[in-house]
Amino acid sequence: MGSNLSLDKRSRLYKLDGVKGLDLIALDEANAALEKDPKNPGAHELLAGSYLGQQKYDEARETFAKLTQISPENGGAYVSLALIEVAQKRLPEAERDFQNAIHANPKLLAAYVNLANFYRLQKQTAQAHDVLQKGIQSNPDAATLYLLEAEMLYAEGKKDVAGTTLQQLRDKQPKSANVAAAIGNFYAQRGEVDSAVAEYKRGLSIEPKNAELGDLLVGLYLNNNRLQDATALNTEILKQRSKDVIARLAQGRILLTNGKKDEAVAELQKLVSDAPDVARAHFALAQAYGATGQSEQAKNEYVAALKADPNMILAMRSLAEINLNEGHADLAKDYASQSLLKAPGDSAGHLLMGLLLARSGDING
Repeated sequence: MGSNLSLDKRSRLYKLDGVKGLDLIALDEANAALEKDPKNPGAHELLAGSYLGQQKYDEARETFAKLTQISPENGGAYVSLALIEVAQKRLPEAERDFQNAIHANPKLLAAYVNLANFYRLQKQTAQAHDVLQKGIQSNPDAATLYLLEAEMLYAEGKKDVAGTTLQQLRDKQPKSANVAAAIGNFYAQRGEVDSAVAEYKRGLSIEPKNAELGDLLVGLYLNNNRLQDATALNTEILKQRSKDVIARLAQGRILLTNGKKDEAVAELQKLVSDAPDVARAHFALAQAYGATGQSEQAKNEYVAALKADPNMILAMRSLAEINLNEGHADLAKDYASQSLLKAPGDSAGHLLMGLLLARSGDING
């Protein structure tokens, strides 16, 4: 099969592109290359990816196994092999190959992360901690490993020890705003608001114009009803970056929270006009329309949000709720079903579907 891409580039394309049918193209490319050179590592990697795309897991496992023999220094091949073995419940082999990945490449973070998570699933927490500590020793600047270790400790109720681990990360990278953002996110996700605020502020002291940190801190303030703090910081951000989409979204939310509904609608209409492809802008405008009782406009904006991002579950759920309230049972069920297809474990979606089923008789008369 003809191609203007080198095999190496085609392999990377296969990993990044989810286009249906690319697995068959990859299969042809790989087999053609292997005819010329049976030990071509890139061809084996491409072939394994093709098999995965076709859900031929035994063939993929065998191909990755061959790749580890051809390129024993390829830690990524061992990780891929081990992940397939986990899926196939070949747990002893998976453990061995995760360990082989670390031996092949002690700098490969994915090997430590996956082996630690493997042990966690087996409830072997001591081994999981041991893997992460070894990973940190080999990769002392790897924030991912410190954060996973802290996550495990926190889940075990060892908050003080988790804090010590995060302090070690700060000490290793005291001038990294990205590390401050990561630690801030860690605390925010666990409801440790004061610690998250302190970490985001520490990051901003390192990089005062860091857009991500500013937006994270405004969002944290808003989510915790610290409206005055959110308003002050967001105003400063907008002075520096008047077209910042996240800051303008926050401004709309601030106006709504302050009861300035018409101003919020006007602000978000401008944002949608300036950024028509941003799903969150349409979603925020829909919420503002809903707050002002403009149901039809709200529905239109939720639909626009889904057009911009077909995976936006909140928009699906909102459309289901609106149609339910308006008595359109079939439409409501369609949107609720779509949301559950995208997120089968979403408890809010299941509650909504249950309400729909319970009320469907009343709705349909």
